[in-house]
Amino acid sequence: MILLALVVAAPFEYIHIVNRSIPSQRTGLLPRWVGTRAALHGEDPYSPAVLQEIQTAFYGQALAPGEKENPEKFLYPATVIPLLAPLALLTWPAARVAFLAVTVPLLGLGFWLCLGALPLRWTARTRAVTVLLALAAWPTMWGFRVLQLTMPVAAFIFVAWYLLARRHPVPAGILLALATIKPQLMLPLLLALFVWALFRRQWALLVSFVAAMAVQLAVAQMLVPGWFPHWRASLRNYTGVTQTAMPLEHLFGHWAGLVITLALATAALMALWRARRSAADSLDFARAMSLVLAITVCFVPTSVALLYNYVLLMPACVLLAFSQPSGTWAWLLRLMALGQLGFDYLLVTLGGITGLAGHVPAVVAWLSFSDYLLPALTTLALTLQMVESRGIEAGGPSAGTAPMQSGLVD
Repeated sequence: MILLALVVAAPFEYIHIVNRSIPSQRTGLLPRWVGTRAALHGEDPYSPAVLQEIQTAFYGQALAPGEKENPEKFLYPATVIPLLAPLALLTWPAARVAFLAVTVPLLGLGFWLCLGALPLRWTARTRAVTVLLALAAWPTMWGFRVLQLTMPVAAFIFVAWYLLARRHPVPAGILLALATIKPQLMLPLLLALFVWALFRRQWALLVSFVAAMAVQLAVAQMLVPGWFPHWRASLRNYTGVTQTAMPLEHLFGHWAGLVITLALATAALMALWRARRSAADSLDFARAMSLVLAITVCFVPTSVALLYNYVLLMPACVLLAFSQPSGTWAWLLRLMALGQLGFDYLLVTLGGITGLAGHVPAVVAWLSFSDYLLPALTTLALTLQMVESRGIEAGGPSAGTAPMQSGLVD
């Protein structure tokens, strides 16, 4: 219990240390808050005039042409405006508090329900500790610090997953539509779920998603007429301006990183295809959902400041932690992924402890933001487990009907 308390408490101290060098207004929410307020007053949130407002709020002044800072464009599709409208009616300090007051418990609930969708035999204590560790993980804590919309998007995904497992496709479809405010995080998942829904004849999921999207698009069009080409233009040269790249590109360079990532995606796609008819409450479906989210993180452009997207790896890490693969390579990759995860917790714990002494070692500070291996390791480990389990069960019962036959333990 002492170790658990230390692991949970250390990120709070580490956040306090990071806050000393990052102004409080520099968050992911502020540009969207300014843009939403402008849209509610009839302005185009993608316009140069609103961009200057955003930069003044974010940096204290509008950026001069040619400056190398991130211009902090609005970037999000206009469908985010109805969701942020209640916050836009508040002052910025009140909006920050309201965002955290809603998002923290929402993500906690999403974690809890997502664990309930996994075919594991949980005790209440084990489940509570797992949720606590997920909330205390550095990507989650950092996402809350920078008020990132990835946090509510992840919560929508996790709750939708639970609803699918409990055979409630209509609210699941609505939540998935709401989560499209971050399209780069949703596209792989939506493609996988659409294929699954077609094979399983889950028409209610498809219809509810399409209907919810139609409503969102109609409201966005009323608030910001003709927004789509403006949004698309705002995305041009995104990676060049923000200095982002896929995780493995950071490690191996552009071409090598791209080739390895594509190879991972190809292997994952083959494993996912085998799960296309799995029941929503089965182990195959849980692995497939976790794998899609993991490969998504492998493809999303990232940098040290965008570590919060790793919150989507939580289901994969939980499945790996509670699995016992029989194959040598699957066992080894599981061990490597969990070792990297444990190392990440250790770094942040060391950062919090050394911060109390007044100085965080530079290597600890850099490494805590620079884990570019975990998405690939979790993707490969899950892919091998899915392929391995299919091979073992080829002549026997389905994993969807007997979760414990695949090696999952309490």
